[in-house]
Amino acid sequence: MAIADRVYETSTTTGTGTLNLAGAVTSFRTFVAGYSTGAFVPYVIRHQTLDQWEVGWGTVTDAATDTLSRDKVLASSNSNALVNFSAGTKDVFSCINAQHEKGIEKIHEAVRVATTAAGTLSTDYEAGDSVDGVTLSNGDRILVKNQATASENGIYIVGASGAPVRAPDFFTGQLFGNSDRVFCRAGTINGVREFYISNSTALTSIVGTTNQTWSERRLGPQAFDFDLNNNDLFNINIFQLRNRANLTIASGSVTITRTFNHLECESGTTDQLDTIAESGDWADGAELLFATQDPTDVINIRSSATIKTPDGLDVYLTNLNPVRLIRYSSVWYVQGPSITPEYTETDGATVTFDQRNSHKQRVVLGGNRTLALSNVPSVNGYVFTLKLVQDATGSRTVTWFSGISWAGGSAPTLTTTANKADRFTFFRTGSSTYEGHVVGQNI
Repeated sequence: MAIADRVYETSTTTGTGTLNLAGAVTSFRTFVAGYSTGAFVPYVIRHQTLDQWEVGWGTVTDAATDTLSRDKVLASSNSNALVNFSAGTKDVFSCINAQHEKGIEKIHEAVRVATTAAGTLSTDYEAGDSVDGVTLSNGDRILVKNQATASENGIYIVGASGAPVRAPDFFTGQLFGNSDRVFCRAGTINGVREFYISNSTALTSIVGTTNQTWSERRLGPQAFDFDLNNNDLFNINIFQLRNRANLTIASGSVTITRTFNHLECESGTTDQLDTIAESGDWADGAELLFATQDPTDVINIRSSATIKTPDGLDVYLTNLNPVRLIRYSSVWYVQGPSITPEYTETDGATVTFDQRNSHKQRVVLGGNRTLALSNVPSVNGYVFTLKLVQDATGSRTVTWFSGISWAGGSAPTLTTTANKADRFTFFRTGSSTYEGHVVGQNI
C-alpha cells in the first residue's frame, strides 16, 4: 500500500490499548487526513521523555476523537510486544518501517528448491530428502507451497533433521501480501521460476495463521526444447519480452500456450517453422525473441498465414541471429534484419529455384539444364542471386528463365572449366521481369 507523507500526531493515552489521537503537529497532517477511516497503516509511537517505543501496523478510525488501534506489533521496547505506555506525551507518526522493507512488498532471497506436492513438515524436508529432484542440504532455503493446511506454506530453512524452521525474512507472525515474491534456483519442475502469493492482497495476512497460495510468475529468458516436423529435435531460447507465455511445437507448428512442455534435445539439426497457433489470451503488441541455443542448430522461419517475414523470405534462425516477432491481429511479424543462408537446389533436367528456400541459391550442373523460378515475392526491387557451378565434367550450358534484361544486352556465356562457378544477381522490375547482372565468373 502507499505510505502517506507528513502524518504526525501526539497522544497522551496510557496502557496497551487503542490510542486517542490529539491532532496534527504543526506542518503535518492527521492520520485521517493522510489516509482515511478504516485504513490499515504503519505507525511508530515514541514516548517523548521515557525509553518507550513501538513500531507496528494499526487501523485508523475517524471519530470525534480520532483513534489508532495497535493491531500488529513488529518491534518495541517491550521485547517486541505491546508497550504499556506510561503517562506523558507520545509522538505518533507514520513511516516506512524496517519490517515493511524486510517482509512486505519484498522480493525475498532466492530459495534453492520449491515443493511440488504436500508433505509432512516434521519428516519430509530434512537434509538428505529429495524435493523436485534436488537433494536437500542443511541450511537450504526451501519454498513450501503445496501443504493441505495452507497456513503451513512459506519460506523455510532446512535442518539436519526434523522440521525446517521458517526463514528470518518470512517468520511466524510476520505480515504478508501478494507482493511477496521469491525466485527458485533449481528443480525439475520449479527450477528457474519465480513465485508470488496470489491469494492475499491485504497486509493483515499473518505468516503461520493465514492461508498462503503461491503461484508462478512467468519469467524470461528460458530455454525450451521442441519437436518439429520430421521428428527432428532442437533447442530454442524464447526471450519473453511481453505478454508472458510458454511454447510447444508439433509437426512444424508452434503453439503458444500457458503450459510448459519440455522435450529432449539433439544438436546439429536443420528444420523449418511455418505456423504459430495461439492458445489463451494474447494481445496485439506481444513480443517474442527467438534464438537457438546450440551453434549447430538451424531453423528456417517460413512466411505463412500466421508468420510474416520480410519480403516473404525464409529467415535463417541461429544462436547468433536471433529473430524478434511482434503480434498484430493474430499474425506474428518478423522484425529487423535477418540473415538467410545460401540454399543448394537439387540438380535435374529443369532446376527450379524456389525463392521460399532462400534469396541466395546455388546448383551444381550435372548436364545442360533449363532454369526456372517459383514463389518470387511480388515486390519490385526484390533481389536474388544464383550461383551456377560446373560439375567435374564441365562445359555445361543453361537455358535461362524468361523475362531477363541482361546488362550489356545479351546473356553471358558460362565458364566451362570443371568445378568452377559463375554468380549472377537479379533485380525484379515487374511481374516475371528482371534485370540480370554478372557478379563474377570463373570463381
